[in-house]
This record gives sequence, structure tokens and C-alpha cells, in this order.
Amino acid sequence: MLRRVALPILAHEVQRISTRVPYGDVFAEVSWAVDDEQTCDILRGRIEYRPDNRLTRSCSSIRFIQIVKTIGNDGRDYQWQGLEQRRNLLRTSAQIDAGVEPRYFVDHQAYACQAGAPCSPYFRDYWANSRESRDGFQANSGIAPASLVDYPFGWEIPGGIALESCARCVDTGEFLGCVEWGARWPLAGDRSISPIRVRATPSPTFFAALRIFEQVYPRSHP
Repeated sequence: MLRRVALPILAHEVQRISTRVPYGDVFAEVSWAVDDEQTCDILRGRIEYRPDNRLTRSCSSIRFIQIVKTIGNDGRDYQWQGLEQRRNLLRTSAQIDAGVEPRYFVDHQAYACQAGAPCSPYFRDYWANSRESRDGFQANSGIAPASLVDYPFGWEIPGGIALESCARCVDTGEFLGCVEWGARWPLAGDRSISPIRVRATPSPTFFAALRIFEQVYPRSHP
């Protein structure tokens, strides 16, 4: 396993954005952080969807689904091993449809799921990070933001990663806002955080990855 010593976290290595979407606001913060246990640098992303309390809408549960692409320093897909090998089979292809980028899959713990059986696509069912994130809701009695906190890679997977995180009303299946983010950490040269992009609706790549996920794990919920 490749390990890297922790480097000073510089101001330009933190990116934040706050953007209005149709029914609320999306906030994202992406930065390098230090893993206390490993004393190595890791990437940290915090994505939040904040419902607009001025709008009369109802959703008892707002949660995030995330798709991801992991790339090695050779430019090829990172090959998942062991109990996570099924991730390699769930990747999108550019041949699927126009506008679909290749090599993305729904971020989940494949070892916890069985092909042919329902499996949750929601990120916090696998990595709750409950001290830093939570599911949200929107009701007449009040609102609560939904958030996702991810530490996707650092010392284990050099190269690069790209993600798209989308907030969804579980009741209706409606998507409420998405954030595209990621980083590069080559073996030679400077590491960098990718520009953060907010979308009102998921990308074609996101929908394609979710369709593949649901083909392998037939859904039993929105």
C-alpha cells in the first residue's frame, strides 16, 4: 500500500461553493485533511442540500446518492479487488447514450449487497459519518438540511477521483440538486482539487450509473 506523509494544507487547497437550485440551496466544501490514525493526507468533501423554507413542499426524507470514477496514475480505471470487485462491473460506458461519460458507478459497499436482490443506493447507508452529516426533510413543521461527508481517497488510491453527489427526495424519487467534485494526486507533480460544479438535476452519466445499479440490484424503493 502506498502511503504519503502529511503535507501542509494550504489556503488554495480548499474550495467552497454555495449555489441556488430550484427548491433550495446547495453548499459544497472540498479540501485536503489529515487522517489522524494514519498521519497521512486524505481528501474530504462535504456536500449539503438546504431546502427553502419559503416554499410549500413536502418530503419526509432527503438523502444523497453519489456516483464515482477512480483513476490510477497510469490513466486506467482503478481495479477494485476482493469483496468490492463487483464495482468494476457496474461502470458506465460512453456507448450507453449521448452525454454519458465512461467509468462511473454508484458509490456503495458491494460486499454488503447481493446481485439480483435489492440494495440501497443511498450513500449514508454505508458511510453514515453521523457526527458530520445527516439526512434531511421538508415539511410544514419545519425543515432540516441533508448532507454527505466523504473521505474518498488519500494514501491508498493515488491518481484521481471524480464524483457527482445528488440530493433526492426519497418519497417521490425527485432529485433536488447535484454537485460534481473531485481531485488529482499524481505520483509526480502537485495535487489539485477539481473545480466544483453545481447542477439543478443529475447528469446523463449519473442516470446511466443508477440504471446499471438498479439492473444488478432490482430496487424495492424510490
